[in-house]
Amino acid sequence: STPAMIKLAELLSGSQKIPRDYRRAYTWLLIAEAKGSRPAKAMRIQMLPRFYDGEVDRAKVWAKEYLTRGKLPPKLKNEM
Repeated sequence: STPAMIKLAELLSGSQKIPRDYRRAYTWLLIAEAKGSRPAKAMRIQMLPRFYDGEVDRAKVWAKEYLTRGKLPPKLKNEM
């Protein structure tokens, strides 16, 4: 569900309980946004300044793979 994807992105981008991983968080936000989540879009836009040029490309590839093939890339599988 998109709320779960947003919560996972929040954990990945700011939790002290698990290592931060902005690319993975961004990926989940892209997926949630593609499914119609406005909060995911807002959070994703706020996250953009944390990246250098080209860093979001991997997240876009991961999100596209999930959205077009219906399967998670190996790096994301153990997070769901």
